[in-house]
Amino acid sequence: MLRKSEIAPQRLQGGERGQRGGFCAQHAWPEANRQEFRGERIALFRAEVEARGGVFDPMSVAVTRSINVVTTAEERAKALETRLAARRRMDRLAQRPDGRNTASMMSYADTLEAAEAGALYGTPDEIAAKLQALRDVGAQYVLLNSAGGLASLRRFAREVRPAFAGAR
Repeated sequence: MLRKSEIAPQRLQGGERGQRGGFCAQHAWPEANRQEFRGERIALFRAEVEARGGVFDPMSVAVTRSINVVTTAEERAKALETRLAARRRMDRLAQRPDGRNTASMMSYADTLEAAEAGALYGTPDEIAAKLQALRDVGAQYVLLNSAGGLASLRRFAREVRPAFAGAR
């Protein structure tokens, strides 16, 4: 039986210590923020854990999302434009001198659609639907970054979270 530390997500992503490649190099997937790829990644991770003799725990896989609870389509559009501008700034700051950035977190489509696909921006009902879609592909542990500040986070706690309370 493998110890939990031997099947931790970071170990599978980076391969064995001191090696290049490893699990991710063997199992390449498109860099997109669409739900089916999240589901494939989670299923692939689950299969690898089980193939190594481990027991898959859905809470061992985290999906990160920026959240911004808004009221109107105009607020969502403005928030998404701000998100895309921030991603562009981060991309510029993270450039290697040779311009060869290969990190998957810096590989994304430079569009508003891509910015929205990887975020939970919208009304409480829209965000609840996006969270349910993540849950449907196996993501039960979602880490939130509140781009909308404390007011947005409080609104999420009041209007979205209760629908998911007690669910596992």
